[in-house]
Amino acid sequence: MNTGPSAFDHRISRRQLLRTVTLGSAAALLATATTSAIPAAAAQLASVAAAQPAGGKEFHGAWPFELPPNGHFNYMVGVAHGILRGGIYDDLITLPMAMYYWKQQQWLPLLANNWSFDNSANTFTIQLQSGLNWSDGKPLTSKDVVSTFWAARIIRNVVWQYIDSVTALDDLTVSFHMSKPSTIVERYVLRQVNILSDVHYGDWARKAQDLFNSGKDLDSPEGKQLNTDFQKFNPPQVIASGPFNFDYNSITNAQLTLVKNPSGYRASNVLFDKIVLYNGETPDITPIVLNKDVDYATHGFPPATEQAFQAAGIRVIRPPVYSGPALLMNLDKLTEFNDKRARQAIAYAVDRGQNGTVSLGQSGVGVKYMAGFSDLLVPSWI
Repeated sequence: MNTGPSAFDHRISRRQLLRTVTLGSAAALLATATTSAIPAAAAQLASVAAAQPAGGKEFHGAWPFELPPNGHFNYMVGVAHGILRGGIYDDLITLPMAMYYWKQQQWLPLLANNWSFDNSANTFTIQLQSGLNWSDGKPLTSKDVVSTFWAARIIRNVVWQYIDSVTALDDLTVSFHMSKPSTIVERYVLRQVNILSDVHYGDWARKAQDLFNSGKDLDSPEGKQLNTDFQKFNPPQVIASGPFNFDYNSITNAQLTLVKNPSGYRASNVLFDKIVLYNGETPDITPIVLNKDVDYATHGFPPATEQAFQAAGIRVIRPPVYSGPALLMNLDKLTEFNDKRARQAIAYAVDRGQNGTVSLGQSGVGVKYMAGFSDLLVPSWI
């Protein structure tokens, strides 16, 4: 596939704000838990809820995070404890190379400008946008992409099941050689990995290259030690590519603030000057929502809470988020479920529709096909 700027470049939406592009002054509250691939609960305020200060516009959201030392800024290994890592606001700080619109089946280029497969050479090549910069003033180049993916190999990122090398062809061009050619490489490269700065991850990338070039791997004593050391790496801040970065002095147990990163991707197009995020899980955030202090919150609100929102004039909407209450079986530990008949028996025993209703009311729509991905996408794939 070869792609460039798409028709979505000038279509401003809430989704684009939360996925690093732009959004005007709107207010919504999103509750994102469902039982399957069908829409989740959300609520939209009747008017802009968060008070707007005279000095600029603020967007108020909510997301659980941990304070240091448990919370940290190693964004390569930080899905569990990285502050905001792995959530929707992560993409406002460190960007992936592109986003995919499932309904339209089109890519939205971000850091990448275009990309293509070369089947004769088993390569996937991307070209970065020119003129991109990090929050420390350094240009964002192919060196950062190479360092990001080699560092990702230390934590066994799945893309390395399909590639065996990443090479910078010039300052803006990167080639991924596929040891196992597959179209899934496109998504793993463009969307799954957010690009991080060589300043923080270059040394780790070179250690990974040295390890594998020596014939060793992550199962060797040297590889295990490298992984252990990498897990302990904790940079003092995030070097951002997106339109926002942390106000590091604002981080408390109650909330934190993201402020505009002037050199970030499309920062001049983003209409908010600050993003204030309240800390907490559903019980903590519920009263804040009822008080209409947030514009957007991705939490799984139970039916009774949803009714309270509606009584308070908060309109519930249900966008597709493809997640929710589920039984997840560890086939390495529960060997009985290696037999598909055992899994099928569970599928018959559990009333998935009832489970969804009890958990999330109208938003809890039980999965039908159990194909491993959204029911909505089954017709396109099978």
